[in-house]
Amino acid sequence: MLPEYFFIAEYNGVKSEKSKLLYCKGWVNELITDEENNPLSDTDCFVILNDKVISAKTDKDGYIKYNFQNIGAYKIVVGAVQNVR
Repeated sequence: MLPEYFFIAEYNGVKSEKSKLLYCKGWVNELITDEENNPLSDTDCFVILNDKVISAKTDKDGYIKYNFQNIGAYKIVVGAVQNVR
């Protein structure tokens, strides 16, 4: 779960009320490597979140880059997987 952010403005010693909560995103930016630490480029994988599973592919440098709202904890599974939950 992401932290909740808001702001309070102050001008000439006068403070405003708290703002509404600010929109916040989480992200995945992970380097995926093999057992010998070689980047796995263009490799199919899954990002497993608390409430869903997302199919992804590493880029040419072996990274998974993905933006989510309220990402929280996640796992990455590389390769073909059946019945991922």
